[in-house]
Amino acid sequence: MTTLHSETDPHDRSLENDEATATQMLSDSPPDTLNSSTFGLQYSENAAVSSVNVANERSSNGRQHEVSKVSVGVAAERVKSLIQSLFDGIAQRVDGELGLAQRLKNELAEERVRFEAESEARQSVYETERNALQTEYDSVCAEAGLHYQGHYSAASEEYDEALRAANEDYEDIADQIRQEFEETRWMVVSYFDENAGGSPKQQFEQFEHNVERSGEHLASEATQLEEMYESTVATLKKRRMWTDPEQPGHQALPTSLDGLVEAFEERASQARTQSARLKRQTLPLLFAGLMPLVFFAVVAGGFTATAWFAIDPVMLGFKTTPPTHEWLAILGGSSVVLTMAIQGILFGIARGSADARYEQLAQQMADLRAIRQHWTRLSGREFKRRKKEFNEWYAALVEDRDSRLRMAQEKFDRETNGHKQRRADLLQQANDRYPSLMESLTRERDEHLQRAHDDYPGRLDKLKARFEWDVKKLGDESEKRTLAIQQRHDFDWQNMAQSWHGVVDSVRTTSDRMNADMAAISQRWPDLAFGNWTPATAIPNGVRLGDFKLRLDDIEYGVPEDDRLVPEVTEFSIPAMLPFPDKSSLLLRGSGGEAREAAVDLLQVVMLRLLATLPPGKVRFTIIDPIGLGENFSAFMHLVDYDELLVTSRIWTEAAHIEQRLTDLTEHMETVFQTYLRNEFKTIEEYNEFAGEVAEPYHILVIAGFPSSFSEQAARRLTSILSSGPRCGVYTLLSVDPQLTMPPNFSLADAEYEATCLTWNDGGFAFDDEETAWLPLELHTAPEPDEFSRFVKRVGDASKDARRVEVSFERVVPKQLWQQDSRGGLDVPLGRAGATKLQHMRLGKGTSQHVLIAGKTGSGKSTLMHILVTNLALHYSPDEIEFYLIDFKKGVEFKTYAANRLPHARVIAIESDREFGLSVLQRLDAILKERGDLFRERSVQDIAGFRNNNPERMPRIMLLIDEFQEFFTEDDRISQQAALLMDRLVRQGRAFGMHVMLGSQTLGGAYSLARSTLGQVAVRIALQCSEADAHLILSEDNTAARLLTRPGEAIYNDANGLLEGNHPFQIAWLDDDKRDGHLGRVRDLTDEQNIEVPAPIIFEGNVPAIPTNNQELVALFAPDRTAEPGGVIEAWLGEAVAIKPHTAIGFRRLAGSNLLVVGQSAIGARGILSSVFLAAIGQVSPVMPDDAVFLVDEPEELPTEEADSAPPTTDSALPPTDSESSTANALEAMKSFSFADMKIPNPVADSSEEDSDETSVSRPVSQFYILDGELADAPAVEFWSSLTAGLPHDIRVGGPGDAANFVGELAAAVESRGKATTEPAIFLVIDNLGRFRDLRKADDEYNFSADRSKVASPAKQFVQILKEGPSVGIHVLVWADTYNNASRWMTNQTMRELEMRVAFQMSATDSSNLIDSPVAGRLGQNRALLYLEETGTLEKFRPYGLPSDDWLATIRASLGVNESKAADNQIATIPDEDIEVCDDLSSWTVL
Repeated sequence: MTTLHSETDPHDRSLENDEATATQMLSDSPPDTLNSSTFGLQYSENAAVSSVNVANERSSNGRQHEVSKVSVGVAAERVKSLIQSLFDGIAQRVDGELGLAQRLKNELAEERVRFEAESEARQSVYETERNALQTEYDSVCAEAGLHYQGHYSAASEEYDEALRAANEDYEDIADQIRQEFEETRWMVVSYFDENAGGSPKQQFEQFEHNVERSGEHLASEATQLEEMYESTVATLKKRRMWTDPEQPGHQALPTSLDGLVEAFEERASQARTQSARLKRQTLPLLFAGLMPLVFFAVVAGGFTATAWFAIDPVMLGFKTTPPTHEWLAILGGSSVVLTMAIQGILFGIARGSADARYEQLAQQMADLRAIRQHWTRLSGREFKRRKKEFNEWYAALVEDRDSRLRMAQEKFDRETNGHKQRRADLLQQANDRYPSLMESLTRERDEHLQRAHDDYPGRLDKLKARFEWDVKKLGDESEKRTLAIQQRHDFDWQNMAQSWHGVVDSVRTTSDRMNADMAAISQRWPDLAFGNWTPATAIPNGVRLGDFKLRLDDIEYGVPEDDRLVPEVTEFSIPAMLPFPDKSSLLLRGSGGEAREAAVDLLQVVMLRLLATLPPGKVRFTIIDPIGLGENFSAFMHLVDYDELLVTSRIWTEAAHIEQRLTDLTEHMETVFQTYLRNEFKTIEEYNEFAGEVAEPYHILVIAGFPSSFSEQAARRLTSILSSGPRCGVYTLLSVDPQLTMPPNFSLADAEYEATCLTWNDGGFAFDDEETAWLPLELHTAPEPDEFSRFVKRVGDASKDARRVEVSFERVVPKQLWQQDSRGGLDVPLGRAGATKLQHMRLGKGTSQHVLIAGKTGSGKSTLMHILVTNLALHYSPDEIEFYLIDFKKGVEFKTYAANRLPHARVIAIESDREFGLSVLQRLDAILKERGDLFRERSVQDIAGFRNNNPERMPRIMLLIDEFQEFFTEDDRISQQAALLMDRLVRQGRAFGMHVMLGSQTLGGAYSLARSTLGQVAVRIALQCSEADAHLILSEDNTAARLLTRPGEAIYNDANGLLEGNHPFQIAWLDDDKRDGHLGRVRDLTDEQNIEVPAPIIFEGNVPAIPTNNQELVALFAPDRTAEPGGVIEAWLGEAVAIKPHTAIGFRRLAGSNLLVVGQSAIGARGILSSVFLAAIGQVSPVMPDDAVFLVDEPEELPTEEADSAPPTTDSALPPTDSESSTANALEAMKSFSFADMKIPNPVADSSEEDSDETSVSRPVSQFYILDGELADAPAVEFWSSLTAGLPHDIRVGGPGDAANFVGELAAAVESRGKATTEPAIFLVIDNLGRFRDLRKADDEYNFSADRSKVASPAKQFVQILKEGPSVGIHVLVWADTYNNASRWMTNQTMRELEMRVAFQMSATDSSNLIDSPVAGRLGQNRALLYLEETGTLEKFRPYGLPSDDWLATIRASLGVNESKAADNQIATIPDEDIEVCDDLSSWTVL
């Protein structure tokens, strides 16, 4: 300990302070005599020597001394020696202070007067010399500045003027040159204006306009005339005047376009006139409809009536008068004959007139048709000729104009550059002259100033240095004199101070050492409640109850007035301690309410100190408060919120409860004696030193108000606890009222013998030790309520994980790997069972074949399973044991075994589905049957017999299922099959080396698993669990599991859960890094020994399936594989949720062979679509056209004259002929003609039967159309472009705007292909159907008319592709984000054309509509269902994720494509001059 006298330095202390101190000391009136008797104590030389020895001992040990245990009864002699030496030191110090102070004051005053006089004289001389030198320096600097400013300003103005003149001259001339250039350019552009009136361009455009207008007029007139002609024919037919005449030829036609138009107008007028005349004829009206009958009746009747009345029958030779019926018949017959003759004559006249006029009309219509056809051909030729002339004229015009403009530009550039050079020369001249001149002026000024700076400051510095040297010299001389005074004073003062501080240090060192030893275990309450309290990690050496106090302020002259002599500590505290863990019981004896309250307060202090000084969780209280009913210790109940074991659940007040709690403590003592101490350890402390992490906590019995509510039996147990408890770590804190009657046969003296006792006396407790009883004792009091509660909560919070014990996994790891043989069974350590033993799991012998593990969340179940798997893998090689690991939890517990390539693992299921777990059971059931057949064949009974007689490999099999009750969450087919298979494995697996390990947080959900099956599981490992689960995991009479108190604490029971089979132990702790390190050792040993094991089956339900795990899909892109077109194209969607091949579909040339994906998982949908796309890519050979696309015209080979004069070959003008349709297409091409480059895509050419033999076309083996509906600002907008980039196939990627074109091309391909076509497959991929409005169904979608000439809408074409495409090898892949969107775009009938459907998670209603089952409503993440309409089957699978960049690079490399080749797949471009306009587009063929 460093004291003040060792720090005193006369150079650091001002003379004023020294003088003030001396004056103050002399002003006080000292006593006449000052010695040890002044303080009422006798001085003891031996005591002083003893105190110095204590100080020396403290100094020699320093900070390296070990913490010593302080006894509660501090020896009275040691305390009195400390006090006596302190009083003697005070007397010596006061005598020395007075004499030294007076002498120092006088000598310092004399020296100060002398030094001040000498210093003032030297300061005056220095100030006078410095002022004169400064004035001279300022004058020289001012003169140099004025001279520089005048010359520099003049040079700067001249420099600016020169720059300005050069720039202004340049700008003026530049403007002239620029104006002249603009005028020349304007003249050239004006002269060569292609849009000027009468220019060839305007003439060409006018001709084009006239042709277009004339064509429209002729077409309109032709339509009207045809309608008129049909009307006329209908009229003639109605009048029975029409016959089908022979088709007439046409007359000679004009050779000019205008002549043809005029001839057309003339013939049209004639035709209209002739038609009108035909319709106006009157006589033919008699033969229309019923008119012939009416005419016949009227005329015949008239003739008959007239003859009847006008002719007498007698005149005609008839003899009857009047006329008879015979006469009437004769008259009637004659009238009919006459009438028919008249009608025949009239019909012949009318028919002759109508035929003549109709022949004229037919001739006129034939002429009109011929004129129109001839005009169309002639206008096409004239248009092509004029266009060629226009192009030649325009090229010459552009060349001449560009030449003149280039010459004007060259002149402008030449003159501009010359003038720029002139300006640059002028500027260079100015820059060469003025900056150097100005720099020279500046340099001259700086030189003058530098000379002044170099001269005057140096002189000032010399003057100042001389002055400072003189002052320093005076100061040094004064300091030497002062130092001599001070040294003499300090020497005498130091001797006095050293003596005084030695005495104080001896007292302080002793008390400080005691307090230092106890500081860590006696922090202030606020610090514990709100400060940086650090939980203890070791056992304390005592519990501080309070302090013995000794204060210098209470002693006269005890505190010096000189601050340098005042000790750092004027109050000394000697800690009053309760020893721990030896004799740590405490007995407080006192009567009355005040004593009772003080006793409760002290008990609270001791309890809080124990909480603060023992490691969290290492102390547990049993509190008995029958008088206060628990109120005195209610604050400790906050601990229940964190761990109810810290206070045994509650505070006990009833006699029966008190007796039971004392019984529990004695039973605990029995367990410690019989289980832990035995004859190996003397006390619990010794056991804990060996036990390490499984050390037992201390138990503190707190009793307030004894003997209230204590029975004789309870008192007897208390005596036992007081006497034997400390060995077991059980201590008692007891407050006793001696005035109350003690229980029978209870001796308070016996209790006092076992405890440290304090007795209430004069308002306070004091130790019963006589030697220390007279010392003032200040017991610590309990903290304020807020501090109390706060600290208790902090301790509780720190104790939450205190019960967590970590037994190092290294304790159970084998020294060498794979040294055990499993033929006789499995034996692996799991953790510690006591201080010196390990707990082993042994399977394969007797009934110990299978394991049931149960523990609530946080109990350590997952850690236990990792220890089992990892340690078995360390003890046994892959030839000895194999694992089938299934985890139904939402986690990745078993993923590490896949990542570390554990060679023992055959199946690893992470976040497994029930279906996959069932397939594992089925696989093991098959192995069970295989082994059974093999054992019967080899005549062996078990696995040991088989391996002893056969060299074949047969490892034991461990099936580990975490959360196995997931199998039975639903009472369905899966749970029933799982129960049957699991029962068979449990009952029959023992002989075949097959073991089942079932883990669960609770067994309450396993209602479908028969209790008889669980009854076959003899080994039970119970961790922390509820009382109900404790009955289920062990047995009805064995609830020991409910008493487990910390994570990892477990009971190993190999007696079917019976009580006698309990073996408590602590499982080892295995963190992730250590586990991975040990698994790495296993992996390295596998590689080192070249052990080949099949790859495990890995099911990762928490992530999408990986396409590259599908070996069949990867094999499609093997370097030596050649794709062959034709047949079924197989595609894979994802991994099956079972041990079976990946889920696949086949695209056959059958109706309905399309795929529909519905669900909101964009990544899952694109994963499926991209995997199908890549599978198709791998099964067809990539073929692309090598050359650009050309349009070839193949007209009929007719001479020009014959073609011009050839008669029309059609019988009728309506509908238009093929030639007329081609002409109309040519006119449309003229209308859309552009001088920009034409971009021609590579469509699927549909050739008619007529030209199929004339031209042979080579088409690509496969084509892919991809409609990407992703939004432009979406992250995945480039997905399909990136996926297809660089692939050598004919692939087209488009967006919503390309839907109509793509669908139109595919619809044409559907129509052009025959049903038995062998052409390669074409795929249309639609990503996000809801983005393609053109494909949405319309109201009239199915109102197809018989007129095929009308172009169908994209939606109708899309439906056509879905219906007819698969049969000819054109398949559609569609993704819709919701069923609602799918039904809005397609009708139910249309959706039936997509017989392969994939459903992601959706509502049960949508699921039923889509796949005829609501099961998609229960799908989770990364799950989908495949529904096949053809078979009506459903298959659950994990969809593939998106393909990785590395795999895509591998695919491109296998197809022989580099990254640069992606640029080759572009649209071909043909210049205008290479395009020939054809008049018959029907003969064009794509090459």
